[in-house]
Amino acid sequence: MSKRLPSPAPRPDASLSRTLYSGLQQTTRQMEKLHGVVAASGFGLLRRLPLLDKPVRLAETLHDTVAGGVFAALRQGGGALLEVAEVVEDIARAPGSTANRGTGALRAALNAVAGEELATRGNPLAIAMGLYADGQRLELDGASLAAAQPGATGEIVVFVHGFACDEKVWLQRGTAAAGESAQPFGERLAVELGVTPLYLRYNSGLPIADNGRAFGELLEALVAAWPLRSPQLTLIGHSAGGLVARCACEVVDDAGVWPRWSWQRQTRMLICLATPHSGAPMEKMADLATQALTLSPLTAALGRSAAQRREQVEALRRELSGTQAATRGIAYRLLGASLAEDVDHPLGELIGDGVVTLSGATAHPASGDVDSRRLGGVGHLGLLADERAYRQIREWMGAVLK
Repeated sequence: MSKRLPSPAPRPDASLSRTLYSGLQQTTRQMEKLHGVVAASGFGLLRRLPLLDKPVRLAETLHDTVAGGVFAALRQGGGALLEVAEVVEDIARAPGSTANRGTGALRAALNAVAGEELATRGNPLAIAMGLYADGQRLELDGASLAAAQPGATGEIVVFVHGFACDEKVWLQRGTAAAGESAQPFGERLAVELGVTPLYLRYNSGLPIADNGRAFGELLEALVAAWPLRSPQLTLIGHSAGGLVARCACEVVDDAGVWPRWSWQRQTRMLICLATPHSGAPMEKMADLATQALTLSPLTAALGRSAAQRREQVEALRRELSGTQAATRGIAYRLLGASLAEDVDHPLGELIGDGVVTLSGATAHPASGDVDSRRLGGVGHLGLLADERAYRQIREWMGAVLK
């Protein structure tokens, strides 16, 4: 009989992956049941509205099919994913080791779910905020920036990713009108408008207000060290990234005076793509996930953390929408999308881009120079590789760069 090897002692700081793994099956089943009850009651109410019975039944069938597949995938594949996460923790912890590109998406997802937990524990998978160009993190001092950006221009465009993503989400290739592969938005804008594209990476599991203020401090350091004097800025945020960028633009100093930072006066435009200025259906799912997490003693701490984050997001939205702050010379441009081809059809608003509704993405968040557009036949992430979206961004930017 072969001798059984002793189990390795658990690492104190590996508790996050192990806790998630242990609670996944139980929590997923509870969340599925809870989601089914809420969805059934919601669709039941909609079916009572005149002329909506048949469309709602179709939507409910599609919803149940998709939701069932999602929960099945969580049960079957989630455990393996979290086992991989633990291996990634080991790799990242090894001296002199860096997680390779293939682990980026996993790391971003883990930070979205438990970013505060990772940061608090000092876990090496916690994402530190930074600006990137050509896949490399930029050191924000004059000599380093001059070496890293030899072709720096006086017009900087900073792309801000959304929830559970990293900067690589902006590097998707689209399809041009002629059917040929189009370069990512940043590369095209650099060629066509002479701007310098930079990309923010941040922990999307931290409160949006905290990320917004940290982003503001980062931009202040960037502008101070930029090779050219007094560069102009354009910020482009996708989904929650738009809220992070908007929060940074609207921060005031300790005395309540704007601007807090010099770069705020050097910012020409804020472009928000599919940003939930007035809420998003996905937040309702986040509520369900939060409730489900609290049902399991193994994941109760994560549930409480998620609930706190939800409260922080709501507080930020009330603060921003309540003040209706003027744009103060920053042009706000909002682009919403819908899976429906016809954005004027009632269902186009109902389903939105699959995550954010059209009205949520195009609601004017401030008084002043604000404009919005809507696109049909494209989803939440698909917007970042959509030729029409690029043309609209270029048109908006071109108008202020003349």
